[in-house]
Amino acid sequence: MPGFDARHATRRARRTRVAAAFVIVLALAASLVFFLGRGQKNHPPAASSRHHGRSVAAPRIVASLATWRLGAPISRAVVVADPVPASGRLIILGGATTGGLTASGAFALDVTTGTLTHVGDLITTLDDAAGAVLDGRDVVFGGASSALSPASASVQALPAAPTTGPASSGAAVPTATTLGSLPQPRAADAAVTTATTTYLVGGDSGAAPEPGVLATADGQHFDVVASLPVPVRFPAVAAVGNRLYVFGGLAAAGPDAGRPVDTIQVVDLKTHKVSDSWHLPEPLSGAAAAVLGHDILLAGGDTSASAAVTKPGAAGTTTAPPPSTSSVSTVWFFDPASGHCRPVGQLPVPVSHAGVAVLGTTAWLVGGESDGTAVSAVQSVAAVPDPS
Repeated sequence: MPGFDARHATRRARRTRVAAAFVIVLALAASLVFFLGRGQKNHPPAASSRHHGRSVAAPRIVASLATWRLGAPISRAVVVADPVPASGRLIILGGATTGGLTASGAFALDVTTGTLTHVGDLITTLDDAAGAVLDGRDVVFGGASSALSPASASVQALPAAPTTGPASSGAAVPTATTLGSLPQPRAADAAVTTATTTYLVGGDSGAAPEPGVLATADGQHFDVVASLPVPVRFPAVAAVGNRLYVFGGLAAAGPDAGRPVDTIQVVDLKTHKVSDSWHLPEPLSGAAAAVLGHDILLAGGDTSASAAVTKPGAAGTTTAPPPSTSSVSTVWFFDPASGHCRPVGQLPVPVSHAGVAVLGTTAWLVGGESDGTAVSAVQSVAAVPDPS
């Protein structure tokens, strides 16, 4: 049919003209985007995209004070989760007690009842040490026997505590054995374990700061995997994936020596590089860090008192001079995507230098100091499932 071919030939020509016009429009649009983008190509990406992607939503948490207390105030103790599976207990090793004394006992704490069971003894009295569970044993690294004593290089180990212990029976308890020795004496540091490796971060030897981050899998052999650009004592440390996050601490050198700092130092365990470009909302030392799931929480600590404290008086207000540091009760969520800390709760008792360990979805803060005074309180920070 001739008419059919002619009609379709006309339509094909019309379509060709439309397609050509569409190509021209696309070319003009691409040119416009190119020229507009030239002025923006040197703009840095947002902070969240430079690191791990989008910011992470803050978790819902509940901070609580246990209805029971420890038998006596204690601070600066090593606290680890009982290596016995599903025991629901924490192991408390050493620590500072009242009157400037240090302890040598190891006690299992049932977090349900508050019952303490004497399960062993360290070789010496000890505080300001770091601790971890290695191969089913409670291991204590360094520390000092008193505030005036030099730091120790000893690595002590206790076997896992039995599920029932001789708290009141008078039966003998095991004494720790020497597992190894640190490359240098070290106290006022923190330990964190990821996979099968424990890392020791911060602290000093008593004579000099220890910026080296040590790694060990057995408590006998140690490797230096990084060096902190800001050496600190009493940092809070958390590990997620291939990164260690070192929060604050007391500056161990430089013009701020002896003062809390606000630096967040990030150790990349693959490259061994350390970044210190992020900062806390305020300087902190002796805070507690814990990982609940994939969320990093930071609780308490001592901060510098930068302003006088105003208190009500009979004739208005009076202003008292501030202490050098004061304990805080804030619980922060740290977002590794943006490097920001967001407040998500409050501890019932402001505290620093508490022992901290995680059981399930709950972080337990044992003892510690409130404005320099040791306390017997035990507090918990629990992650609450999202109702959605």
